[in-house]
Amino acid sequence: MQEARPINLVNVAYVTNTSWNGSFGAEGANIGTENVWSELEETNRNYLGYHGLETQNIQGMLTHRIRIDKNLTDLYGYTELFDASFHQIEEEERYNTFTASFAVSAYLRTVLSNEAPFQDWLRGNYSAMTYQEKEGGLLFFGKANCSKCHYQPNLGSDEFHALGVNDMDQHPLSVKATDPVARRNLGRGGFTHNEDDNYKFKVPGIYNIGDSKHYFHGSSAETLEELIEYKNLAVKENERVSDQNMSSKFIPLSLDNKEKKQLLAFIKNGLKDPNIIRYQPDRVLSRNCFPNNDEESIGQLGCR
Repeated sequence: MQEARPINLVNVAYVTNTSWNGSFGAEGANIGTENVWSELEETNRNYLGYHGLETQNIQGMLTHRIRIDKNLTDLYGYTELFDASFHQIEEEERYNTFTASFAVSAYLRTVLSNEAPFQDWLRGNYSAMTYQEKEGGLLFFGKANCSKCHYQPNLGSDEFHALGVNDMDQHPLSVKATDPVARRNLGRGGFTHNEDDNYKFKVPGIYNIGDSKHYFHGSSAETLEELIEYKNLAVKENERVSDQNMSSKFIPLSLDNKEKKQLLAFIKNGLKDPNIIRYQPDRVLSRNCFPNNDEESIGQLGCR
């Protein structure tokens, strides 16, 4: 188990700084944090000047030990695409993990949730949402205070807040690999080394959030109902988080059961793009089994 669950990749085109602590990316929230970039190899890549998505993918290629070279692009049919995309780069520097990371980033920037009922409603189709979803939307942008943090195009933001939720090592299914004093547990403070930033985590985008099985950075909520109830009561569960670091926006909402159901309907259904699978390729140039090409998957999927 990782020390923090991954953030949804849908709508990352709108995200300037990636990861729960926002450590990747040279712009946005990281302007003014240049003094800490050089402390780690991964954040040192911020000096390259790219947005978080590109910076994170450069590091991701290395972390996952992915190898890209001319032999592989020739073998699997990608050389022409590399040539078309990176023709301004000299050939001896063209076929590698660096350029591949930009190709992956370009693809991920196309994965947009833009067919959700709420978005159709915004475009003028006022029957796109149910009455319950519309009431939930009014709560989202009103009494429930959700839009105080979730206000950018992906319904996330560049803000960081401490909500006092448990860390991954406190999860019932945690294993020894998770560390109570891991840098990731400190959230933004683990990156900036500013104690005032400790346990503050990035506000994630929430389109298609209903498809998730876990919520918050430490997976401490397993359903949207649990998440809404936690924010409704606004009582911290993690004693590691000091009261002075708790977000000023984390306040009781006083939602009744009817309102909680309406808010749930808006978030789970009104913000769900039902056709997000359209971004999954139906084939790859290598003709390898997709999405897995290990021997067992090839046999099970019958895609030799």
